[in-house]
Amino acid sequence: MDKALFKAGQVVLIDTPFTNPPGHKLRPALIISILRDDVIILPITSNLNANGVLITKKDGAVEDSIIKLNNIFTIYYSEVKHIFFELNKEKKREVYTELIKMFNSLVE
Repeated sequence: MDKALFKAGQVVLIDTPFTNPPGHKLRPALIISILRDDVIILPITSNLNANGVLITKKDGAVEDSIIKLNNIFTIYYSEVKHIFFELNKEKKREVYTELIKMFNSLVE
C-alpha cells in the first residue's frame, strides 16, 4: 500500500509477526502517528474485558472492540495490509486523551 494513504486515526489491518511459535497473523490496529516509513500503532482486540477505549459498530468496527492503550508499537509501513475506516473526531479525541492521562501518570 502507498504510505501516503495512511493517517492518524485510521483503523487498519496489519501483519503481526510472532516469535513463539514463529509465524504471522493479521490483526486490526489504530494508527496514532506516522514517521517516515514507520507507523506507530495501538492494537485492537475483540476481548471486551481488556483495558482501553471501546469502539463499536457505530464507530465503524466490524464488532465491538477495545483499542489497547498499553501496547504501543512501531511497524514498517508495508506491514499495513488494508485500511478499514477512520475514527470520528470525538473518538480520536477520546483515545488521545486517555493516552495523555496514561503518560501523565508517569510524572505524578
